[in-house]
Amino acid sequence: MGKKKTKKNQKRKREIKGLPPKDKFLGTVVDHKSGQIRVYSNDMLVKRVTRESKIAAKSFNRLCKNEITQMNNAFSTSVYIIGNGFKRAVDAEDDICVECGKLLMNACNTIQASFEILRAGYILQPGMLLRSVIETFSVISYVITVSTGYQQLIDGEIDGNKTIKYGKKVIPTLGKLHGLLSNNFVHTSKLHSDFNIILEYKEMTEPLRINLDMIKAAIWHIEVISELVYFHYFEGHEYWKRLGENQYAFDLTPRTRKKINEFFGV
Repeated sequence: MGKKKTKKNQKRKREIKGLPPKDKFLGTVVDHKSGQIRVYSNDMLVKRVTRESKIAAKSFNRLCKNEITQMNNAFSTSVYIIGNGFKRAVDAEDDICVECGKLLMNACNTIQASFEILRAGYILQPGMLLRSVIETFSVISYVITVSTGYQQLIDGEIDGNKTIKYGKKVIPTLGKLHGLLSNNFVHTSKLHSDFNIILEYKEMTEPLRINLDMIKAAIWHIEVISELVYFHYFEGHEYWKRLGENQYAFDLTPRTRKKINEFFGV
């Protein structure tokens, strides 16, 4: 009994001091200036995901409750358009719309991933993912506006970076969003030299606000381009008006403008 109590007491002392178990202990860093001792274990990856990110996610749910509801509704609309349009394109053997549907589905997953890692406490990384989404939109724009685009996509001959100008022609705001994400998140910038540690979300900071707006912008863009890709499969369009054979114009109804303003808080 005495030995068992001794082991329990030793374990309790380690826990009180914040030390990991012996088999997980990696090392310590003593900061004499601040009087802090930082302890490191060999399970930091799993610990950060299961402990720190869980705390961040709970605080994110509380702080961004209204934002989550808005994004959830808008994202779901796009998923419906894509899923319904893709099924119709498959039945009609519409190869271009089928391939664009695959790209759109993957873009949805990437937007979902960017939302998930922001919720888990990562401030810098969501923009990196979203930049690839904008490139996907540009590739789709190229495929639906250039006669050889579909075959180039199938043959793997499309350079996504070179399609941005086509994306800007279809949706002008795409270019500005692409530049913002590239310059501030993908390419090394001031944001990369700041401390971006996982913390509990206690207030609406500027980095959090920017990330939420970027995700909302990506969600809005995917709804716009999805409606264009599957235009001929639906009635009652919100963003586009047909001018003629393969000719469409961006056209917003007053109701749609109001919806956009509410979504972006304008």
